[in-house]
Amino acid sequence: MNEAINPLRSTCHAGSQARQQKDFTALSVTAEHWLPMEEVPEARLSEYLQQLRRQGYRLVGVEQTAESENLLDVQFTERTALVLGREKEGIPADYLGLLDGCVEIPQFGVTRYDGHRRL
Repeated sequence: MNEAINPLRSTCHAGSQARQQKDFTALSVTAEHWLPMEEVPEARLSEYLQQLRRQGYRLVGVEQTAESENLLDVQFTERTALVLGREKEGIPADYLGLLDGCVEIPQFGVTRYDGHRRL
């Protein structure tokens, strides 16, 4: 498929057997059935990211850092690999140094409620 129409080349998941993991399937909501997927062992993830860079990809993490840009303000004009971390832990610090930059997804309204609101 033409990249201009479908820029998603594939999704990559560190670890093995992601499609069979209950946490993954709960979050993916069957997307794993319709999107091309490539699994990379976590031990090879650094090498894989460097390989993408050599192929001309810009590596951008989806992570809140001091230098993160708002995702809504970024124009992706070149081939870009978006790197996402685990749901609660985010991208491990070891990989942040490999990235060309980070974007964060803006959140609006109440994003967490702990039941202990004090006025």
